[in-house]
Amino acid sequence: MKFAEQRFLKYFLLTLFGLVLIFTRRPDAFLNPQFWAEDGRNWFAQAYNNSVLTALFTPEAGYFQTISRIIAAVAQIFPFEFAPLIFNLSAIGIKMSVAGFLLSKRLSNLLPDTPLRFFAAFIYLALPHSYETHANLTNAQWHLAFLAFLIIIAAPSEKTTGKIFDFAAVSLSAVCGPFFLFFAPICALKFWIDGDQKTIGLVLILSFGCAIQAISIFVFPHNRPTVPRGASLDLFFKIIGGHWFLSAIVGEKGFEFLQNRSIWKNGGSVFVTFFGFAILIYAFLKSKIEMRLLLVFASLIIAAALVSPAISNDIPQWQAMSFPPVGVRYWLVPIFCFLLALFWLARTDKNRFVRGFASVLLIAMPIGIVADWRFPPYKNLDFLRHAAEFRSAETGAEITIPINPDWEMRLKKK
Repeated sequence: MKFAEQRFLKYFLLTLFGLVLIFTRRPDAFLNPQFWAEDGRNWFAQAYNNSVLTALFTPEAGYFQTISRIIAAVAQIFPFEFAPLIFNLSAIGIKMSVAGFLLSKRLSNLLPDTPLRFFAAFIYLALPHSYETHANLTNAQWHLAFLAFLIIIAAPSEKTTGKIFDFAAVSLSAVCGPFFLFFAPICALKFWIDGDQKTIGLVLILSFGCAIQAISIFVFPHNRPTVPRGASLDLFFKIIGGHWFLSAIVGEKGFEFLQNRSIWKNGGSVFVTFFGFAILIYAFLKSKIEMRLLLVFASLIIAAALVSPAISNDIPQWQAMSFPPVGVRYWLVPIFCFLLALFWLARTDKNRFVRGFASVLLIAMPIGIVADWRFPPYKNLDFLRHAAEFRSAETGAEITIPINPDWEMRLKKK
């Protein structure tokens, strides 16, 4: 078998394996696809009702959400009943791109050997406490942002296709949500350290995206929850300890089990938080620049989530965030970062005690993966029946279609 054929077969098998993992976590994303939240109410409905171009340049929550708008535009080409599947497959493709990039040798400074790269890719697809970011386009921007970060810290591609891929991914991420706030300091640090020309190009791309998003924030009106943060030290420990560190090991279900136990309320959350931060600080001091930048990136996400959360419309934001299923999207990158830091310490640290402690946590990690593996399916709202009714409706009729999670999508039949 020729080298090119072997390479194609390897990538084909890895892609198939990744899709099987994703399928087993929530089969209904493939077998009974339905719109999720903004996927239907905003991205598809606005592209259909207001035209594709109008929707493309319409900010949401103050920011442009370009990738979601593009997929919604593409979905207009196909029969309506296929739209949720197109959204789901697009979101899955973005997530698979991150896993594929983690396997790349371009990340050898962060992931120096093949076992570590395979571990990283598998963990990303098997991540516990990640239900909200699985197979829906609304939250695919978090995967796209992480992909852009990996491109920023990776070695530059020598191939034209790789350079095009880098440009497209970073450009899209720059105009998808508020992530430019996190990329700016990362790019500045990377350029200050190595000063390579690739970083300059990425800085220019991100600067352009930053300008667009900043103008959007100041020019276009946007609504954010007016409920106060309700910050407190006790809630800080419960949020950080539970979402970031505890869920990484025992999963969301383990977090839910411990949340109302006296051991968690009476010092358990403080203990877990301090130990988690100790691990991350130690990893930061001992690791290379790429791992340090990953830790900085994760910390910036958490800081932004705590300072300006958009979660609740009735109870204080931090109080809502202390519950296990709430705001899960904020913890995708931080949990991955924590698990990767543990694996890195277990493999490379010279201190026997640190290696042993990190190894014990990694041995316990399958608890969370297994507990959180099968995500609950979306509520079956019989989308195909509603799609058939919409198709047979008279021109000009306004059709209301229920979508998950207890939202509605309104379409005016053309």
